[in-house]
Amino acid sequence: MISLRRLLPTWLQHYPRQHLSDDLIAGVVVGILVIPQSLGYALLAGLPPVYGLYAAIIPVLVYAWIGASATQAIGPVAITSIMTAQALGSLATQAPELLENLALYASFAALLGLMTGLILVLAGWLRLGWLTQFMSRGVVSGFISGAALLIILSQLKHLFGIPLQGDRLPNLVSSFWQHATELHGLTALLGSMAIVLLLLNRRYLNPLLLRRGFSTTTAALLTKLVPVLVVIIATLCTAYWGLAGHGVAIVGDIPSGLPQLSLPALPSLSIGLQLLPAAGLIALIAFISSASVAQEFALKRHEIFDANRELSGLGYANVAGAFSQGFPVTGGFSRTAVNVEAGAQTPLAGVGSALVMLLVLLLLSSWFYHLPLAVLGAGIIVAVWSLIDVQTLKLAWQSDRMDAWVWLATAAGVVMLGLQVGLMLGLMLSFMGLLWQSSHPHLAVVGQIADTGHFRNIERYSTVTYPEILLLRIDESLYFGNCRAVAHRVEAICQQQPKTQHVVLILSAVNHIDLAAQQMLQTLNRQLQTRAIKLHLAEVKGPVYDALQRSPLLLHLSGQVFLTPLAAVQSLRAQQPPEYYL
Repeated sequence: MISLRRLLPTWLQHYPRQHLSDDLIAGVVVGILVIPQSLGYALLAGLPPVYGLYAAIIPVLVYAWIGASATQAIGPVAITSIMTAQALGSLATQAPELLENLALYASFAALLGLMTGLILVLAGWLRLGWLTQFMSRGVVSGFISGAALLIILSQLKHLFGIPLQGDRLPNLVSSFWQHATELHGLTALLGSMAIVLLLLNRRYLNPLLLRRGFSTTTAALLTKLVPVLVVIIATLCTAYWGLAGHGVAIVGDIPSGLPQLSLPALPSLSIGLQLLPAAGLIALIAFISSASVAQEFALKRHEIFDANRELSGLGYANVAGAFSQGFPVTGGFSRTAVNVEAGAQTPLAGVGSALVMLLVLLLLSSWFYHLPLAVLGAGIIVAVWSLIDVQTLKLAWQSDRMDAWVWLATAAGVVMLGLQVGLMLGLMLSFMGLLWQSSHPHLAVVGQIADTGHFRNIERYSTVTYPEILLLRIDESLYFGNCRAVAHRVEAICQQQPKTQHVVLILSAVNHIDLAAQQMLQTLNRQLQTRAIKLHLAEVKGPVYDALQRSPLLLHLSGQVFLTPLAAVQSLRAQQPPEYYL
């Protein structure tokens, strides 16, 4: 008979009781702080605010049960929310009734979450966590920065009370221009005041509290509590002065009670196929976001992070959320940072935050009736402003210009063409750049440093060279995509140095050599022989040497295979005839 204890997650089977108070306090703090965020991100996804609370309950509990991180806090986040809105908005162009039928829209959002979750679960089963390594820093940073800018622009409708439409910069600018005269002054004043307060809090309150003697943790938590205080004050002011009657948009009724358990609707297979690309991209971005945050905090806590388990945990969380009126969720840096700062030690803190959401839905939902949408929009704008990662662009421009161009192309593509097209554009350019660099390997002419056994690039170091011996170091594995470029480069250098009698290819950086590259070396060997030049190899790695032994190259090689460049120089110089001076 199976013990009930063995059905519990590992962290709960051996739960340290001394962490109980820390986890419960962290759960309450996080639960309170993310309520405004959850409401706002539901609006960002095109859903009523209550759906943000729904998405922060069941998925959080499931992730706490099987997720990879002890302190990761998952829920609705800005990036996946706007990706949800764009995916369903694109679908609505073919089915206009989608935007008019709230229940249908919410069901499709849940369907998108289900598909996202299933893709993540499948990736976890197949142990595909390593695939995200092919997302360059330029692509990820450019995508998030472009998406953050779109989020900010999309919130102008709540901030100024303007009925903006569109999900890309040209549409949003055109819509803003058309409806600029409809700007609602009181709404704009309320939203602008909220932004100013939130920005002042983010920039000045924490340093001020630290100067006043507060601890780092306490100062950080008090700073995080200010947005909640702004929400409370704005709600009270709106209710007291009846600002809704003067045209200020408010949240309105939030249904009390638990989310209904239901199966997301799939009207037709064609609908599912249309949503599949969006679900795949959301799954990719959700995993990258969640894994990067979880891994960072795992390193700080000296814990082992399992990327494949993170895929499964995040996937099952999204699947469970889809059956409880949720939409795609992932791990968020701000949520997790608050969780850690509040003292979270185990996933029990996540359980605590979900219980806070349940309490709000059951008892306190009416408290948010007068909450102005402008204040929620202001909170989202300030929260995502820090996601615009200009620092990475600056660093890339200084050290890796290709990655900088990828950043710019991805961000511009996201803003001008949409999230999916922008991301695919960035990935395509990133892979093109990788292929270009790989097909043009670095080939260095090296010389000996003084009387040492070290050989370095003659363009970077003061070296000793020998007219009759040409030492070339190939800094890339050789394959069909770059072997011709290497052959042409060797031929060009030999023509520039007519006294060359020996060419020594240093293969210390060559980890693999395919059939095309082997044939290239055979051809190069024959061509050099016709010019009375011998071809030698040095520092050949074991796997490469094994491959060459199975080819005709070593059998017909005009020169020798040396252990080191120094051995090659000593041997070849000893073979030179002595010089006589008469």
